[in-house]
Amino acid sequence: MVGYWSKIYGSSGIEKKFNADLCYDPAAPSDRKRGCDVRLTLKSSLNEQAYELIKKKKGAVVVLDARTGEILAMASSPTFNAMKVEEDWDKINESEGLLISNAFQNPLAPGSVFKLVTAKAILEAGLENEKVMDEGSLKVNGQVIHNYGGNAYGELDFRKGFVKSSNVYFMDRALKMGGGRLLAAADDCLIGRDIELDFATIRSEFSLDDYEDNLLAVTSFGQG
Repeated sequence: MVGYWSKIYGSSGIEKKFNADLCYDPAAPSDRKRGCDVRLTLKSSLNEQAYELIKKKKGAVVVLDARTGEILAMASSPTFNAMKVEEDWDKINESEGLLISNAFQNPLAPGSVFKLVTAKAILEAGLENEKVMDEGSLKVNGQVIHNYGGNAYGELDFRKGFVKSSNVYFMDRALKMGGGRLLAAADDCLIGRDIELDFATIRSEFSLDDYEDNLLAVTSFGQG
């Protein structure tokens, strides 16, 4: 998120966005020669902890202050040492996508975190008290789609389906309520909109136009 600054390779992130404010300017008035301080909302200890949790995996951790929207932590893995970007440049570029943050630039499937969106749609549709029989997989348009690990959880209501993170439960509910409700819930969560931040613009696309049932099914648990 902070990015890097290099005479050879240019800049990225905060370093690029606020370069004009950060830089020493010999032509500026005496009170502006040294450049400005830029204070971030990031908490360094929290960011370090977030990275420690994911450093052996590919992914991201983002922590927001729900009251203000301030970003408290934004860790992406794998990553690189911004202080050594020039000496490590060749090594960094051997790994595809290393310079791209998985938190806001690299288009990875969200996975089961998207079930929060589907859960919102289920509650708003009033389907939370209905039961779903989970036998470990669901066949949709000839495609057999499984729970993670092939687990079968039996009869599930909303609470149990959520706790078990059952793909079958969320697929069944999405198919019953239809793509329109899922799309509306995603829109409420700003999915499919461009969000401008101080250091970048997060762009996303989300559409269920002309969708097939199997696409809706896998989208319900973040893989569509």
